[in-house]
Amino acid sequence: RVLELVFKAKQNEKVSGFNIDEHHELAYKVAVESIVLLKNEDNILPLKRDKVKSLAVIGEMALNPRYQGGGCAVTNPTKLDIPLDQIKALAGSSMDISFTNGYDYEDVVTKQSIEEAVKTAKNCDAVLLFLGISQGSESEGSDRNTLGIEDSHISLLDAIAEVNKNLIVILQKGEAVTVKPWIGKVKGLVDMYYSGQAGG
Repeated sequence: RVLELVFKAKQNEKVSGFNIDEHHELAYKVAVESIVLLKNEDNILPLKRDKVKSLAVIGEMALNPRYQGGGCAVTNPTKLDIPLDQIKALAGSSMDISFTNGYDYEDVVTKQSIEEAVKTAKNCDAVLLFLGISQGSESEGSDRNTLGIEDSHISLLDAIAEVNKNLIVILQKGEAVTVKPWIGKVKGLVDMYYSGQAGG
């Protein structure tokens, strides 16, 4: 039965063809329709070019997005939109974009990475901070021991909120999370969930 399905899919591919660009467009439509705006204080979103001349993008997930779950949920995308690249493309020459990781791919936040993030955020009109849940805790074979996002991510958020009040958090995760106690420190909150290959 498994092979029958494989052969049927292969035959269908030959007959109908597979258009990578059309597939990506559909993935984009699904991503856009699934994003949830949870907070928009002072109508900070969408960012306005006449008000935001410099933008800090902070968080490893802006460079290496969490667009799918771990373990058996992993697939190979035909294309992958990187949030940082898409932000730069949309901003064009009208906005100065600064980026710093804030944490590494394993979600490790150091004193130095927080200092760099604070320095970057301090000098910008607004901040897009990409946060979420560690990939290892959203996979089969492991249970989360908290409903919150990573403590280290909250430490990063707290430090940035001290120096820039125009803070927008973008969450990338597959599960529910609590937003207390940090929700009061951000003006914008966007929940991306795992938005797939075109989520960027």
